[in-house]
Amino acid sequence: MASKTTKANRRAYGEGTIYFHTAHNQWSGQITLGDGKRKTCYGKTQAEVAAKLTVLRAERDALMAVAVCQLCGQPLPRIRRGRSSDTGR
Repeated sequence: MASKTTKANRRAYGEGTIYFHTAHNQWSGQITLGDGKRKTCYGKTQAEVAAKLTVLRAERDALMAVAVCQLCGQPLPRIRRGRSSDTGR
């Protein structure tokens, strides 16, 4: 029987990229922002860069939500903590 070969896992579209930057001798991660520019972050370990990319993705998604609401002319949803929305206050 032929042996199975495994493929490396790919990151999904929009998750960014992580690679070892040999010139800087550290891990590097890049993510594309909403305007087409790329944001780069660096770290000592691959896990550290992955955590930084997670934060950058959350910031990018929040900015995209604001842009969509402004484009559609809808107000941003207000989130109140500790109160129910049906009190009317």
